[in-house]
Amino acid sequence: MKLIWTFGLILFTATCYAQLCTDLPRGSVALAGDLGYKSRGSYCEGLITESKVNGALFDIASFTSGPVNFFDAEDEIISLGTSLNIKTPVKIVGVSYNLSDEYRLDVNTTAGSVIQIAARNVIAKRHIKKENLGFYAQYTFGGEQYFFPVAMSSFRITNRPADRNYKLRLAGNVSIKSATYKLLRVKNGQSDGNAMNASNAGQARVLGPRLIEIDIIRSIGKGLYKLEVTVESFDGYKSELPAKMIELPG
Repeated sequence: MKLIWTFGLILFTATCYAQLCTDLPRGSVALAGDLGYKSRGSYCEGLITESKVNGALFDIASFTSGPVNFFDAEDEIISLGTSLNIKTPVKIVGVSYNLSDEYRLDVNTTAGSVIQIAARNVIAKRHIKKENLGFYAQYTFGGEQYFFPVAMSSFRITNRPADRNYKLRLAGNVSIKSATYKLLRVKNGQSDGNAMNASNAGQARVLGPRLIEIDIIRSIGKGLYKLEVTVESFDGYKSELPAKMIELPG
């Protein structure tokens, strides 16, 4: 069996069971055919129609330990896992951006497990590049959604990535010129603005008019944070996006 790097953590294979594919974004439907969104056994994957959303929207599209990296090859196997130590059921999501058809992956699993995605099912056949694909994990507690990073490894890439910082991408449906962010540590349900420093606030990279990336260095420490992002349009208008709750495993 080929060994893959897992950021120094032992991750267990996800329990394989057929999943109901009912988690599509509102306004989207699965495309017909072999590449359409459907059950692939232990996960749901495939192409969907673009969801129609009124008004400006930016949402988390990728949150990974290190960059998204894999080969566009039929025999590629992408392993996705989490290292957060919680007992709550978690969900791993994959989405695409800058494509005419949207890619969607939904995995209902447990923290500490690993799911393997065969590229030959959809990713390789649709020729989705690493620049256009994102993964993130989430769980729900008390009616609130919490996002945390996915540990990703590749069957075809065995070397450990040089950049192991957390990469968080937000994709939107409107064009922007720039974006800034703040990460506020949350303790006892309250965000602590006094804990701000240069490592958890700054300028986000604009990778495209509708895509931004935030580097979160691992040394800021594990725990719960509130992510606040402000985007600026080309006409100078600034808008604060709805805050997101993120958790770092450390």
